[in-house]
Amino acid sequence: MAQVGRRAPLAGALIALRILPQVVADLLHGERPAKASDRVTLHDTATPVEEGGWTLLVERPGAEIALGLVGKF
Repeated sequence: MAQVGRRAPLAGALIALRILPQVVADLLHGERPAKASDRVTLHDTATPVEEGGWTLLVERPGAEIALGLVGKF
């Protein structure tokens, strides 16, 4: 995620904003937020769409994919 923040600061800020409620909830319940991973794969981000996860918008095999994030913003 740090790489995204350096390349596209607005995208990094939006991603950070999306996880802010969970971080605040963890802190209010006396839990430490999970340590950020150095590497994130598509498998790591796979959350059912019903739970506010990523969904595949379009795929060009071997070339590129486009994902959309589902959630309340």
